[in-house]
Order: sequence, then C-alpha cells, then structure tokens
Amino acid sequence: MSLTILHPIWGRDIGQYYGSYTFLAFKQELHSNIISATQRANFVPMNKGMHAIRIICQIGKEENEIKINSMARDVSLQILRDALDMSWYKLLLKFLAEPEIIRGCIKLMGTVIPDGESSASPFSYEYGYLCFRIATISFGLCLVENSLDSAFKAAVLDLRSGRLHPLEVVAEVIADSVKRIVQSSPTIKNGHKMDERALMVPTRDVTKLMNLIWDNRDLFIRVVSHTYTPGMVGLMYIFWQLWRISRCRESSDGDQRLGAPLYELLRRYNLGVTSDQDVALSSLLSDTRFLRDTWLGHSELTDAKDSKALMHGYIHRISTSDTWHYKPHIFSIAPILEFVIRFAQPGAQNVFPLLFSATTRFLWSEIEGKQQIAENDIPGIISILHCFLKLFEILPDAAHCAMQNLIHDIVNSDLVGLIARLIVLRRPTTDKSDNERGMNSLIRKKPPGS
Repeated sequence: MSLTILHPIWGRDIGQYYGSYTFLAFKQELHSNIISATQRANFVPMNKGMHAIRIICQIGKEENEIKINSMARDVSLQILRDALDMSWYKLLLKFLAEPEIIRGCIKLMGTVIPDGESSASPFSYEYGYLCFRIATISFGLCLVENSLDSAFKAAVLDLRSGRLHPLEVVAEVIADSVKRIVQSSPTIKNGHKMDERALMVPTRDVTKLMNLIWDNRDLFIRVVSHTYTPGMVGLMYIFWQLWRISRCRESSDGDQRLGAPLYELLRRYNLGVTSDQDVALSSLLSDTRFLRDTWLGHSELTDAKDSKALMHGYIHRISTSDTWHYKPHIFSIAPILEFVIRFAQPGAQNVFPLLFSATTRFLWSEIEGKQQIAENDIPGIISILHCFLKLFEILPDAAHCAMQNLIHDIVNSDLVGLIARLIVLRRPTTDKSDNERGMNSLIRKKPPGS
C-alpha cells in the first residue's frame, strides 16, 4: 500500500485524491449513508454546512487580495467538506444555489500555489478540487433552481430508495437545460446581444476560473477522466456564454482569447463526459466547431506529461466497463483520437503501444459478429487508421524500444486480420461471392489471445 502524504492545508495530491471522487465512490457513499441519513434530522449537517457557506460567501464578497489570502487560512478541508455535504439533502440544495459561493470557491482555488510554482494549481491538491466541485455544483443549481421541484417529484421513489443521489437528478436537469438553450440560441453571426446576467457572477470571476482551468489543463484532463463532478456541462455552458458575450463586444478578440481555449477545454472534457451530459456537450461542440481553425492557429503543444495524460485518458475512455461512461462508437471515438494524437510527441512514445492496442481491441469488439459495416462508421475507421500512421511519424529515430513494442503489438493484435475483416464487411452481403462468404466466416472473430 502506498503511503498517503498530506499537505497540512490542502490535503492529498491529485494522484491520491481522485480515487475518492469517482462515480463508483459517489454511489457507494450514497448507499452507505442512506440509512443514517433517514434516521437522523438534517440539522447536524445543516448547521455545519451553513457555517461553511457563510465563510465561503464572505470570501466571495471580498476584493482585496491580501484579505482573501488571510481569510483563506480559516477555510480548512473539513469546512469545504461540510459545504459539500449539503448536497446530500435535496431540501438543503437551495442553500448552495448562491453566486457568492461560486465567487468564494474561485478565489480559494487561486490560493493553491504549490511550492516552487509561481501561479495557482488548484487541481494539484484535494483542497482545490473540492473548491472546483462546489463551484461547479453551485453554478448548475443557480442555472436550474426553478426547475428542480418537478424533477425531484418525478424521481421521488428512486431518491427514497437510494437508487439516485439528488445531484444525479440535478445533473440531468442541467444537461437538458443546456441542450435546450444552446440548440435554440441565435447563431453567433447575427449580432444578437448577449445578457451578461446569464453568467450569474461577474465576468472577471468567470474569466478567472476559465483561466485557472486553462493554465492547468494538463491536470484538468486527469480530473475529468478519473473523477465524477456532477453537472460539469453546466460549467462548460457558462464558459460558452462568456465567449459569446465577448464576441458580441466591438473590437473584441474573443475568438482568440476565449474561443480557442473553450474549443480545447470542451474537447478535453469530451474524454470524460458521462452519459447524462453527453448530448448537451455535443450541442456545445457543434456550436463551436467553426473555432477549429482559430484553435489550430493559436494552440500550443504542452509537455510530454500532458500528452501522456491525454492518451491515458483516451485509453480509459474506450476501455472502461463503467456503464456510467457510455460505450463509445466508432464514429464518436474518431474525433477524440484525432484530438489526442495532435498532442502526441516524442517523450510520450512509451504510451503509443498502449493506445494502439486499446484502439485495435476496441475496433475488434465493434465489428465482431457483424455482417456489414455501418456506412457512417467508414469515415471513422479511415480516420483511426490515419491516426495510427501519425503515431509512426511522430516516433523519433532513436526510439528503438518504443518502435519494437509497437510492432509487437501490431502482430499480437492481428491488425492485418482486422483490416481484412473490415474490407470484407465493407461490401453488402448480397454482393459477396461464395469465396468471400467463406473467408468472412474464417475472419469473423479476432484470433484467440489477441
């Protein structure tokens, strides 16, 4: 068992804390707490939670940086947990629907500056992640507060039995609201003026939060891949609103300053989006797709560590058996792989074989037992194979070991057999000769042990 090292103020580091905030851990905690929650009055967590909320709100109202840093010393991990515990009770959720909580959490995130760093790195420690989690939940509650009563009534039996957490209900309402608003919004080109009140907190605070995440996008990808943060698509929606507001201002460089980072953050989030948030995220991705060229012109490759995190996130995405992360399809996984491969670089080559093997296994699982490939899967398959070629191009000449491992994986995964199978499946069954049908039965399944 690895030794857990705690920071005296900020608690566990990212490698240790995210296991406590997975969706599985979220559901296990719900089941273990459901009995005690029904046997005691709400006043105990409410008293502690209200005290925590008051402290966080006071920081949210403060503008002096020196005072904020001083006040932050009184906000412990336990206080953050007390505030988060309010989300266990649907009747107490309304107390988290407070803009000053959001502002306070953003300012607290800015105080997490690890030793040797010159800027904030909130996701490095549990403290910063809890601030982010609370702010995200609070944003979502502020967004849909008026729609929750009917949603809770519809889910009353599942809530009472412990099959659903109140935040799961909230997350679904958030996703539905975001999807509806984005799909019905006027196009960005018609000059429609945006209402800044949609941000719920001052523009400078939303901008600060977006910048914090952007500056720490290498850790953000680890957070979205390995933790469950309820209703995160609501936060992405707020960033989308921020970008649209900036774009409507005269002489604005919103597409470069906010649009390109938004484009990338949405695609990073796509590696860990949960099934209830996926359609809403797709709406945001569709609305921002024209930002691709701007992003390509202004995005920068980060270090090899971030490249590895992206590839591991992708591997986790297509390999996980957790049903909450819906099973991806060929047509949906291709753009994710293209995004990840763009950041692949020398120094991360040890992960290339893992990515290759996971993708090949995924393709085998998608075509096994099928008589014909769906027409809309063909461009995705071509794109995936093109990404494989890019991996070889990126490998440095000196990376002999990585090249050997990659070739070894190609042999073991029977890539040649996979391609042959894809060629056979490409043609309609009625057009195949008897020989082709016989060959089809021979290569219907991947070889044993591959």
